[in-house]
Amino acid sequence: MRKTKTTLAYEKLKELFHQETLDKSRCIPTAEIAEKVGFGRAPVLDALRRLESEEYLAIVPQKGIVVLEMTIQDMREINDIRMALESFIVRQIAPDFSAEDAARAHAELEEQKRAQASDDPQAFMTSDERFHLFLSELTRNTRMIHLMQRLRSRFFTAGLYVLKRPDRMNTT
Repeated sequence: MRKTKTTLAYEKLKELFHQETLDKSRCIPTAEIAEKVGFGRAPVLDALRRLESEEYLAIVPQKGIVVLEMTIQDMREINDIRMALESFIVRQIAPDFSAEDAARAHAELEEQKRAQASDDPQAFMTSDERFHLFLSELTRNTRMIHLMQRLRSRFFTAGLYVLKRPDRMNTT
């Protein structure tokens, strides 16, 4: 399936958020954002509206966007919801969890260990996200999967920030 320009712009912008490459200290003009991702104004505006609904940014009419900082309270709330959902997911998938499922989960955990050994928080979070989304996909509940994707994605940036602290990947 071919992706639309809006979807491609959204994915590029989301990557910029995950890499923390957007200036948080100023209102960034939409034209600058469009140039940065290499798409026209219309798909970029659609992508920005989607990211605004996911609480990555605020759109300031006639000015551009402001990157939203995730507060400690935001992190706590997202983590609480994530823990409740993941507990539910584990209970749902446990009866049918196969050896193949276990092998895939184990492979992601091994990938996290390699990322930790090479002190690579970005790779660690990427693998962690794949691990948790894999488990949610086993539920075959499309709404649950979508919700977990949104929560994991929003948690990615906060998790990356936390993992940059010394020895934090070990405890995680």
